[in-house]
Parts: sequence; structure tokens; C-alpha cells
Amino acid sequence: MNATTTPARAKTSARPVEVGQIWREVDKRFNRYVKVLDVRDGDIKSVLICATDSVVGRVEGRKTWASKTRFNGRRGGYELVKEQTC
Repeated sequence: MNATTTPARAKTSARPVEVGQIWREVDKRFNRYVKVLDVRDGDIKSVLICATDSVVGRVEGRKTWASKTRFNGRRGGYELVKEQTC
């Protein structure tokens, strides 16, 4: 790959990750939804998430940090289900 070649896929989500959004884990083996509680500068472990009820967005369980690169809609990541909630 030379300097003028660009990768076929970006490593980060086309949509910005924002507080209040609800994302679903893409892996079909899991039925996991997470709510974004905080977003910090940087890419590695910069998004605070918590497991949530998929319908109302009620926070359940412990909080953990995730990398922004996981919010990409592809396998091993999360896909956006619902925009910001108040």
C-alpha cells in the first residue's frame, strides 16, 4: 500500500458516538444492548457504556469502557439502534 492508497473500510464508525445512544452487539450469539454514558477524547477505551434494556434504555449492570473502534456496525462491534435519548 502506498501513500495515496486508502483502506477500503474506515476503522471507526461513520456515525459519531454520542452520550445517550443505544447500540446492539452485532454478534448473533448475544442479545446485548448498551447505552453510551460518556465519551472522552481518544480512541482506546474512551466510551463509557453500560448494559441496558433494549426497549426503554434503562441502565442495568456494571459500567465499563469500550474503544470507539467497536462502534462500527461490523462483527465484533456494535450497531446503532437508537439515537440519543433524553
